[in-house]
Amino acid sequence: MRVVAGPAEFSARVETAIAAALSHPQDAGSVAADALDMRRRLEREKGTGGLWDLKQAPGGQIDIEFVTQFLELTRRRADGRRFSTSIAEALQELAGIGALGEGDIRTLSEAMTLYQGLTQILRLAISENFDPKKASRGLAGLVLGAGDAPDLSHLEARLAETQASVREIFARVIGAA
Repeated sequence: MRVVAGPAEFSARVETAIAAALSHPQDAGSVAADALDMRRRLEREKGTGGLWDLKQAPGGQIDIEFVTQFLELTRRRADGRRFSTSIAEALQELAGIGALGEGDIRTLSEAMTLYQGLTQILRLAISENFDPKKASRGLAGLVLGAGDAPDLSHLEARLAETQASVREIFARVIGAA
């Protein structure tokens, strides 16, 4: 967390207060319960949107963010360093302290890269939910390029596998949603 605007002196005081609050030891069980409750509420209120809802789908971007933030709150050293605002950087910092195994870090990092690449294309190209059956040839080509896949069926299989892997890490780290 960080201050994005405000007078310098006030911003410094707020950042110091945030760092102090976040550096206190957190009870992992309590944080997990809160995270699971919040994830359930998000699913109830926003739905899961299916495979192409790269953010809300079980195993999507939200789950990566929850795992990362949960581990930052419960496993990070109280060394005074700011928490990263980048999930990719935070995952590397968590790897450095052994909060997750290399395989899990790789899975989450690769999933985040995949989701962000696809999301950028889809947000620029369309305003509604992506339906591969209705995608123009040009859009499908851009999506395939961003997903590094030869065709949409391969990309959908990769997305399903990635989402299942991320959700498994979420369940193992935080609990079953």
